[in-house]
Amino acid sequence: MQNANKAAIGFAASVGLYLSISSVGAFFNLDMMGQSALNALLVQVIAIYLPACFIMKGRDVREFGVRRTGATEIMLAIAMAVGCFFLVTGANGAITTLLEYAGADFSLLEAASQMPVLSGWQSIVWIFLFCLVPAFTEEYMFRGALLHSWGGMGRIKAVLLTSLLFSLMHGNLSALPAYMIIACVLGGMTVRSKSVIPSMVTHFCYNLLVLGYWTAVQGMEQTEAASAGAVWAELLTFVGIGALLTGTFFAAFAVVCRNKYGAPAKKSFLSYKPIQTADGSIGANAAFFKGRPGECPGYNKATVGVCIGIAAGLLFLMGLLSFVILFIDFPFMGI
Repeated sequence: MQNANKAAIGFAASVGLYLSISSVGAFFNLDMMGQSALNALLVQVIAIYLPACFIMKGRDVREFGVRRTGATEIMLAIAMAVGCFFLVTGANGAITTLLEYAGADFSLLEAASQMPVLSGWQSIVWIFLFCLVPAFTEEYMFRGALLHSWGGMGRIKAVLLTSLLFSLMHGNLSALPAYMIIACVLGGMTVRSKSVIPSMVTHFCYNLLVLGYWTAVQGMEQTEAASAGAVWAELLTFVGIGALLTGTFFAAFAVVCRNKYGAPAKKSFLSYKPIQTADGSIGANAAFFKGRPGECPGYNKATVGVCIGIAAGLLFLMGLLSFVILFIDFPFMGI
């Protein structure tokens, strides 16, 4: 089985496991800590990490971007998280505000996501469950296994496809544009650096900033609601600062990577120079990356399309249900 097809089947299996485990977890009345533990230890590991291992099985993991990177790239990846935090927070806030004007009710989601004010050992546990585990497993799957397996379709298409699937996997259609923003940034970083390590660092630091923001908001006293004009001014400021920082740091990241690794190919970033092994010979990826321009060996559009279509359809239906809940008051939910 060629790797592009194997990746599609692996992702479809991942979605099945993800929905199954999430459905079982819904029957238990878990607090926020319990839900995060379930997500980190079962959903992230079983439904995301293990299918990624299946996709990579039998191949050199360096073919999937699991390789070292430089200190400069790591520092820029950390800085990129700050820009993404401002950009995504502002964009998500703007979308949420528009949906509320249209009649959406976010009270149920807000109640379900209430977090305690963290201190001591709880902070360490939360950083592990909410920041570290998702950053590793999701990047290992989406920017590692899937992006590199489907790179033969072209770098832009591969980044957009994996970003869309990543966004749908979070099951919140109202936040899909915000997820797409950060997913495309993470995909672009991986294409430029030929490594998933920078995207893991950015993902981890972004989650850490979100966790800190949530904690700070929970600890604040309620103040009088701001006017609509003040809210939009704050959101647009966030978007502007975020766009400026993200664009600047990404441009610097791209220049550093171009100088160190060269520019990715126009059609497929998989055609870069094979990695040299310790004994001086080229790795197994040399044979894997040979093929017609823009196409992986054995790349079957029908197989990939069917598997991705089924998986994306299931994720979309789950997201649609959560989206509908925002606009419909279900009596049995007690809201």
